[in-house]
Amino acid sequence: GTWTGAVNNDWSVAGNWCGGVPTATTNVIIPAGATVNITSANAVANSFTIQSTGTLNMLNAFDLSITAGGYLTNNGTFSAALSTGKVNFLGNGTITGVLNFTNLNANGTLVMAGNVTVNGLLSLAAGGVLNLGNTNNLLILNGDISGTGTISGSSSARIKIGGSGAMTGTLKFTSGSQTLSGFEMNRTGGGIAILGTDLTVTGVASFVLTNGILATNGYLLTVDNNSISGGGAASYIGTCDIAGGPATTGGLRINSVGASDNFFPVGSNFTAYNPATLNNSGTADDFTVRVRVGDVPNTPNPSVRRLWDITEGTPGGSNVALTFGFMAGEEESGMGNPVYIVHVDGNGNLNERGQDNTLSLPLTGMQSVTSGTTRFTSFSPFGITSGATILPIGDLISFDARKVGNAANINWTVSASNQFKQYEVMRSTDGRNFTTIASVSSVGSQYIYQNNVALLNAATNYFRLKITEKNGTIIYSKVAAIVNRTSGIELIGLTPTLLKDGTAYLNISAAKTGRIDLVVFDITGKRIRQIIKTVSEGNSSIRLDLQFLASGMYTITGYTPSGNTATIRFVKE
Repeated sequence: GTWTGAVNNDWSVAGNWCGGVPTATTNVIIPAGATVNITSANAVANSFTIQSTGTLNMLNAFDLSITAGGYLTNNGTFSAALSTGKVNFLGNGTITGVLNFTNLNANGTLVMAGNVTVNGLLSLAAGGVLNLGNTNNLLILNGDISGTGTISGSSSARIKIGGSGAMTGTLKFTSGSQTLSGFEMNRTGGGIAILGTDLTVTGVASFVLTNGILATNGYLLTVDNNSISGGGAASYIGTCDIAGGPATTGGLRINSVGASDNFFPVGSNFTAYNPATLNNSGTADDFTVRVRVGDVPNTPNPSVRRLWDITEGTPGGSNVALTFGFMAGEEESGMGNPVYIVHVDGNGNLNERGQDNTLSLPLTGMQSVTSGTTRFTSFSPFGITSGATILPIGDLISFDARKVGNAANINWTVSASNQFKQYEVMRSTDGRNFTTIASVSSVGSQYIYQNNVALLNAATNYFRLKITEKNGTIIYSKVAAIVNRTSGIELIGLTPTLLKDGTAYLNISAAKTGRIDLVVFDITGKRIRQIIKTVSEGNSSIRLDLQFLASGMYTITGYTPSGNTATIRFVKE
């Protein structure tokens, strides 16, 4: 099976070979200095060796097949740049040296003993395995993947995703061999690659993001601490499914997250970059982050339509400060300062929040919101919201604001066992942007603060408490309002805004006792039901039974002789 080239450079000419054109049992040798072209017919061999300075050119659409147990060893030049054909390993085999394929088929276990590039289609048949070997080999994939076979990684093997556009197929790794020593994402032109199994990439600076998006598709991508380089809006880990929708499992896990800033370059889909940074001053632990499109529950205030799912490897011992990023346009209409991170518990309630952030309005470009000095010790979804999000405060028994003459009396009562250090009375004229008008030390259980007439200069005045606990945690009361005119009714808030059992409480402020017609609309604007209520002067809470609603998103608006109220959005599960 040795090439002589006595006639020309065509593989298919018998006179160019010792013993005729090779068959499935022939061990082929391309000697030094020889050039062989597969140009007029398919080629087959048992094994294949290209000696130093020897050349094999695959041309046109013809294939090279190597029988089971065979090998392809390149010590010279192997070129398939002008071919649309494939190299087809019919069974187990070995590829040695630097090889650049247009299309490569593996029907058995194909072991790499050198660097391999596939510019077209890597086809892994059922039961087929491309074994990357254990000698720092690099597999470059510039095209697509097909078949149900897998890639067998190792702690010394690397993969680079190059080329352009979205990759067809998924990256599936052999069970027990889902490890690499390096991974680079550098796929331009809207480049996308999709995981089809879990993957672990080990080593410092071993995971490189330059161009394109790697989607976890419900699987877990694990990397070591300080191993990610690059990452940004042009290249990130999409913690979405194969279609760009939300995934409920998997995500990006970073091992041993400690007291330095650990950057998670994640996005909620193929067009939205929503990174997270975790700083854990507690016991170092493995953390997984997954971000998705979603609404912050149980708040009537405008929020960013993103939720970050964060889990720790070993519950307890962590003490984490958070920073999240979002792009302008991902927030709901009317979002104003302050803006802050909130923690959502397993029941959909907001039970912790970070410090206030002030963003430059109107929002443009990438925005960053931090929890600041607030650190979290338990983990479930987190979000970003604005205004006066109402958090449950067990020791705050009541909070109210009433107009007395030309002034506002702010009243609140707390339990005798409260752990509050200080109260700040805050006021707003739009229900979103609050400023502190008074500070009150925590002494006793009943408080009255009078806001003088000079400050009651808006048609509706909104008040809330900013409460600092003895441990430094900051929480907020519900909002109370005063309608500073002779008539009028305002909807202040709905609790909760994520209805699990169909019951909600509507907080209302009225200038005087009167009737209000509450109308519920679905997301298309269709009128679902009218509810007639009589409300008393001042602040009150009305119980609403909304069990009749099907699951979905709704709004509620009030109608009075004085005009329409604000509209509040809510979700019925």
